[in-house]
Amino acid sequence: MAQLLLRSRNPIYELEVMPVLIAALLWGNTCEFAQVCWYLDNEAGRSAFLKAYGATEIADVMVRNFTHHEMELQIKSWFSRVPSASNIADAPSRHED
Repeated sequence: MAQLLLRSRNPIYELEVMPVLIAALLWGNTCEFAQVCWYLDNEAGRSAFLKAYGATEIADVMVRNFTHHEMELQIKSWFSRVPSASNIADAPSRHED
């Protein structure tokens, strides 16, 4: 977080991109040669994966790392947006009940 805050006062974009990379690194081997649907609730983050590059330096590194891992494991990815109202993590992330 300290690294993200050095470059942005509100690094929400990078924080929306990061979980896809983390999931691919943690569970990617279980998805080898599979078709995977990745859900994001941030359109800019979803677009980064569709374009295969991030709009910021940090996001670009994360997307490139994801793409490398995706290709290595031969994962066929689909990126979709889940509406905030359907995202069970949305309210807690906003400190709402």
